[in-house]
Amino acid sequence: MLEKKKKRIREKLKTVQTMFDSGFINMNNSKQIPSLLGATFKHMLGKLDGCKVFTSVGDCDMEIARRAKELDYFAIMSDDTDHVIFNAAHYLFSCRDFDLVSMKTHMFDRVNFFANIGLDRKYLPLLASVLGNDITRSQSHSKFLGKFIFHNFRNVKQLVENGVKYLKRQRFNIDLIARDMGLDGSLIHKSVNSYQYNSNPFVDEFEESNYWHNILRRAKERHRNCQAKRYIYPVLKGGRYELSYTLEDFSELRGFPPAAKLFQPLRQRVYGILFRELVEGEYATTVPELCVYDLSGYKPGNVTPSPIPPMTGSETYLILSTGGVRHPGLLNLWKDECNDRWPLFVKSVSETLDVDKIKSLYQDNKHYVVPTTALYLMKHEIAATDFSVDDWELYAFMIQAVDLSRYSVEDLGREPDPKPESKRVVHLSAIFGRAITTILLLMSACGFDLKHYGGRLNLEEVYPHLYGGRVVNHFGKPPPSTHDRDLNPGFPVGDSIV
Repeated sequence: MLEKKKKRIREKLKTVQTMFDSGFINMNNSKQIPSLLGATFKHMLGKLDGCKVFTSVGDCDMEIARRAKELDYFAIMSDDTDHVIFNAAHYLFSCRDFDLVSMKTHMFDRVNFFANIGLDRKYLPLLASVLGNDITRSQSHSKFLGKFIFHNFRNVKQLVENGVKYLKRQRFNIDLIARDMGLDGSLIHKSVNSYQYNSNPFVDEFEESNYWHNILRRAKERHRNCQAKRYIYPVLKGGRYELSYTLEDFSELRGFPPAAKLFQPLRQRVYGILFRELVEGEYATTVPELCVYDLSGYKPGNVTPSPIPPMTGSETYLILSTGGVRHPGLLNLWKDECNDRWPLFVKSVSETLDVDKIKSLYQDNKHYVVPTTALYLMKHEIAATDFSVDDWELYAFMIQAVDLSRYSVEDLGREPDPKPESKRVVHLSAIFGRAITTILLLMSACGFDLKHYGGRLNLEEVYPHLYGGRVVNHFGKPPPSTHDRDLNPGFPVGDSIV
């Protein structure tokens, strides 16, 4: 899996470098996912009335299919072929081809699909296992695929037809198929059975009397309801933290260390908060990570949580050189109201950051808390000797946070594509994005509900045709003067917290 990921990275780097070398970069025709959308969009959707958003605990496609079957969903919107096999909802629509303006997309026709390939639906799990899935990975039987499936290969349709012909020749006998594939028959059975609705992620698998299991149960609940970053629950269960890469992490001209390395000290504080209460013998001395630490690419590593002294009575403390901040225990920290949450969060970002100022900022403009603390972290807490950020660069990020929210999507769409003056602009933006996601990870550990911090989303303004309205033009409003912005108590630029 790791080698496959590294190969994809090398291919992307080669493609991007070719584009730059040839001068062929047309941003008008490209479809780029906005930065940080993956980290924040589900929390933004959770703010909409009547919109329920869940994070999967197990296999995401399986959970979608099971829920669609149980609640008799009208349709599933996905491009994953697993949903053709599951047959859970009445209809399957394409997500990739969905047009928000016309509200049109393509529908996958299961009946015609089965008729065209000449295969009964019950054999689709076996076909998927032969072609390769998460269990029977194609790399493990590549010689078989080359001999029986990829011969005379012209397109995907031909590949599927070859697979169907092979299954029919072998009369769907798993033992014979496993022999040809060079795999154990039990692995094929496991792959086929993985398409059955045989487990329920909503079932409580933890013991009621175990205190740590009570923490895991609450962590799972927050995970499912999109109240926390997705790695909090898996890490608490002993899983690995994995930070996705940006192409800037591999650039020899970036001038900065990779973001994973820059923000590792803050992740260590997060792990210290999460694992403080494990009894002796179970304490997580290290947390496994998979991140880009240098130009060599993805590397597994083990990170030690920030040292925390032993508990005293019913209280635990995250001791800092300035005196200490109370850690009341995760179950108390994750309650709706907890007086210890703000000091623990703020002082984990920086011992020099003022708790009262951040709380005041939250009361006036809560959506500025994340970018403010992220920028403070970048300016004052990154210890790397080869990283620094100038004040004017901080102001540029703050102006975006404050000013761009005044404009509609239609207004922004009329703006010309930005053309960075230097690679530093791109690299610094990538670092800022990682600062944001690391702050959100810390907030999750401290019990903040991320639905309140994922950004602002007003679908009626973004897509007015869905509501019978129109896009409001904000360009007619005069921008506030620099003096007005300096006096703005919500996010003062001239005398900012940062």
